[in-house]
Amino acid sequence: TVPRAAERSALLLDYMAVLEDSCRTEKGALGRTKKLCGYYTRGLPHGAPLRQAVFHSHTMEEVRGHLARYFERLADNEERSDRPVPAAQVGDGS
Repeated sequence: TVPRAAERSALLLDYMAVLEDSCRTEKGALGRTKKLCGYYTRGLPHGAPLRQAVFHSHTMEEVRGHLARYFERLADNEERSDRPVPAAQVGDGS
């Protein structure tokens, strides 16, 4: 089954918390989070603009804000279509 936006968001935010706990500095956690978001959002609808916003973020809180807005819009799209938004094919420009 395709995970819903809320499940995707929760998984990513939980892993970000693990990174914050395990890295010595916020800068270290931020770098790893940017890499994780790059992998995690590949193939999701409109993932490229999200990745760009995340990569230009300077704090973990800024990343959380970008992710919250993105996954809220994704969840809204799911509600309108009454089904999870599937990941696109890799290489489709998302």
